[in-house]
Amino acid sequence: RIATVSTYTDDISDAFLSQAMSSGTRVALTMGGPDDSGAPNKTVRAAWIQKTLQAVRSSGATGVNMDVEATMKKGSPNSAALSALLSELRAALPKSVELSFDAAARPCYEHRCYNYTAIAGAVDRIFVMDYDLNDYDDPPPDNDHRRANAPLPAVEKGLKQLLATPGVTAEKLVVGLPWYGYI
Repeated sequence: RIATVSTYTDDISDAFLSQAMSSGTRVALTMGGPDDSGAPNKTVRAAWIQKTLQAVRSSGATGVNMDVEATMKKGSPNSAALSALLSELRAALPKSVELSFDAAARPCYEHRCYNYTAIAGAVDRIFVMDYDLNDYDDPPPDNDHRRANAPLPAVEKGLKQLLATPGVTAEKLVVGLPWYGYI
């Protein structure tokens, strides 16, 4: 059973929404945030949240999925702003609308050093992007697409690191594994 389908606003048709709802599947709008900075300006965050609320209302979606893949240093103002954005969005959304966040395969993977304790406190689900793990900061050769796309040791290591983070629980995690290969 498919519990949730996440899609961009432009991809939602009435037929798609009707079919999902009739089968009990949630439909989440995938949003990228107002910009890659985490939106340190409270006014920018508030305007973006209002735009997101309008998109949820007009589409009939039952969820919002935040897919922010920006590079941020641990403890940076941008990381704090991203946490604030998620907290403010959760407070503005109706309780019936699920909020999820797409997390890197492990904390600070690809230099995405977010405050996962704060994120876990704001969201209903953390979707762990356990795919394309054979590129970026793995040992050379990077981008060797003959290697496993989601090697089990890397997936396990990342999940253990996330679960060691205060506030991150197994019940909040959804592990996203690839249904594709490269070679």
